[in-house]
Amino acid sequence: MLSLREEDVLRGLCRGLSNQEIADQLHLAIDTIKHAVTSLFRKLEARDRTQAVLIAFQHNLVDPLAPIPRWHNRPHR
Repeated sequence: MLSLREEDVLRGLCRGLSNQEIADQLHLAIDTIKHAVTSLFRKLEARDRTQAVLIAFQHNLVDPLAPIPRWHNRPHR
């Protein structure tokens, strides 16, 4: 199961964004994004970004049209 942050990072990968571009959009440090990408590779059993994107689309893991970050759109409880 992917965390919301991992889903946001994966959505960025699916859009072809670099780690820095994802970090800028999520307002996170580049090292945080690198860690999330590594975690995604492990969870998805992907060897690289391309394979991670293919797996994401094959398994409908993300909606690439959803805004980044998605968690900003969730109502506060």
